[in-house]
Amino acid sequence: MPERDAVFLACDRLLARRERVSLRNVIAELPRGGSNRAVGPHMAEWKVERDYKPGLEVDHLPEGVQGELVKFAFLVVEAAKEAEAASLANDRGRDEARRRANDEMRDEALAALDVLTAANARLTLETDAARQEAEALRTENVRLRERLDRIRAEEFWDRVMREVRDLMPVGGSLPMDEILAGLRPSIHRGARLHREPLDAGTLRKKMMMRVRWERFFEAGPDGTIVRKAAEA
Repeated sequence: MPERDAVFLACDRLLARRERVSLRNVIAELPRGGSNRAVGPHMAEWKVERDYKPGLEVDHLPEGVQGELVKFAFLVVEAAKEAEAASLANDRGRDEARRRANDEMRDEALAALDVLTAANARLTLETDAARQEAEALRTENVRLRERLDRIRAEEFWDRVMREVRDLMPVGGSLPMDEILAGLRPSIHRGARLHREPLDAGTLRKKMMMRVRWERFFEAGPDGTIVRKAAEA
């Protein structure tokens, strides 16, 4: 909780810089900040001791409006002075009761503001956490979708390789164009769902992979790809 001297120093610094001495500015000026309820009473005491009256900023208004606004401000000040004089004439006990009631209402309002400020900070943290969780889920969803695509592609091309094997004679080979022509229409339709095209180049690449894995095919003596005589 900020002490009285610290609040007074913060208020003095704002005043020296000709900045408005408000709760928000004072709390921001304090090294460790503070709550509205803790800072408010000290700031109110400072305003009384310094006889602080915030200046009226009218330079940005049209000239005619400035004049009317100054007149209105003067009337407000005069009315406030008259009200203050009448209040001072009242019974001291009644004035003290009014002051206590006002302090209680102020403390309640400042405490409520602190609760709302804390709730807003908590909601901001929860929102950030929810956003991060949603981003993590989106990234994981993309990863799983890519993995599923790879699995489906592997299953598809394995099915293609089995059909290519069945087209070829045992221990023999076929030209790639004949293999492509002999594949079922469903194979050609299924290839449209995958990134790699179903052509001679892709077939040869997939068949060479099976040669390295020693599945379905093997390298012939003349460099061709032939069907294995026996499956492992």
